[in-house]
Amino acid sequence: MRRLLLFIFICLSLWISSQAKVAWAELREGQRFSSLTFSGTISDADRLYLGLARPGEFTVMNIQARYLLVDIFSDACPHCTAQAPVVNRLFQMLSANPKLNDGTLKMVGVGYYGTPATMERWRGKYGARFPLIPDPGGRVFKTLEIYGTPTYVVLDSRGTVVYLFYGEIENPQRFMRELQAHLGL
Repeated sequence: MRRLLLFIFICLSLWISSQAKVAWAELREGQRFSSLTFSGTISDADRLYLGLARPGEFTVMNIQARYLLVDIFSDACPHCTAQAPVVNRLFQMLSANPKLNDGTLKMVGVGYYGTPATMERWRGKYGARFPLIPDPGGRVFKTLEIYGTPTYVVLDSRGTVVYLFYGEIENPQRFMRELQAHLGL
């Protein structure tokens, strides 16, 4: 009986999350978030990668990149955990591409209601090599008006949304090709 209830719960959860994708579309391309502040603690290596001069809070405008790919995830989201290898592959592709790794496109993960400890657990469990920024109060999530994870947002250096993708990425190579074409890179 417990297995049947668990199965029903899982099926219902998956169905609800698939239906939620329709409601996520509050965020739109062209919206500007120049004052979007990231306040989570990040490592010195991550600060160096992002080109940040000092520790502490920073905005997208402080990041030394033409574009910033933001993976918004939750450590409690089964879709996000399933996407971890795909997102890691995206970062590997970005890092290996000389047209992108010169400061044109950088990548961060923002952990919805995450803490520094949950970000380190995520990094250890899934091997993320890109900066993981905790969002303990869900401020980034709420500011961007996102209603589900995973969500992928590309911001330009002024904080303008230039690309959005909601849900799971099935093919990282195709996603990267489409992103580069969309950005004209």
